[in-house]
Amino acid sequence: MFRNFDHSSQVTSTLCKVYTSDQVKFLVCPQILAVASPAFAGIFAFALRAGIEAPAIQVEEYSDTWDQLMCICYPMPNPEIKTLDEVRLLIEAATKYSLEVVVDYLRRVLALPKFVEEAPLRVYAIACMHGFEGVGKHAAKMTFRQPIGGGQDVAELAYVSGMAYHRLLEYRLKCQEAKRQTVPVFLRCDHCSNSPISQSVMKFDLGWRSQEYRPSKHWLGYLEEARKALVTQPYGGVIASPALVAPVIKEGYNCKICATSIYIDMMQFVDVFQTGVEETVSQVSHIAPDA
Repeated sequence: MFRNFDHSSQVTSTLCKVYTSDQVKFLVCPQILAVASPAFAGIFAFALRAGIEAPAIQVEEYSDTWDQLMCICYPMPNPEIKTLDEVRLLIEAATKYSLEVVVDYLRRVLALPKFVEEAPLRVYAIACMHGFEGVGKHAAKMTFRQPIGGGQDVAELAYVSGMAYHRLLEYRLKCQEAKRQTVPVFLRCDHCSNSPISQSVMKFDLGWRSQEYRPSKHWLGYLEEARKALVTQPYGGVIASPALVAPVIKEGYNCKICATSIYIDMMQFVDVFQTGVEETVSQVSHIAPDA
């Protein structure tokens, strides 16, 4: 099998032959490879000085990977990269052959939401492996949305230094500690707060009203569940999940006083709470992934 990447050329003898590990032959333009890669430029410069045609090159990559590399190098539409496995293999190959323009493109691909949101720990590990500091910082923050551990099988962590993984865990711990300090409490219904566990008086300022409250049982229950959730998933979105918010609203509807405003109050409270959590996280120093 072979693929001709230079359709404009009528003389295939001027093209470079590249053989992949699965025995597929690629015909590529040596000038394009030389511009994209200093490593290949040296090979072709030697052949030119010696007055011989560009040599055939055997590469370790499979044809699928090489095909995608060439699509990025050539002035043609970039390939659709569907999986993190593809991204990782392409970054490794592009780095090996010093294809800087390809590495830069793949750095942006690695940071796409479809990868970072679905597998932030894998993205963090890949970023650490290749020194993508910006991507690593973003992925580290996104790991808050998933508990670390619990049987996760992240093969890339085998290639990450212990220090890089320690920094990730330390970063998450600092965020957890910071977020515990942002938990506010308020409720305006004295009827609901008539409970043995709701006798402490607390003050909270939402902007539109500021006074002291005795928090209700269901409100305190929400805060306790929010605290637990932030321990394993320290990011603002977790405290707005229906699993935490719905029970409070449901119980509030059982009170004739709260029922008229529990939904609006809860949504406003969660919005302020979530903003406070995110502001606190932004103040925690980010980690820098190891190269």
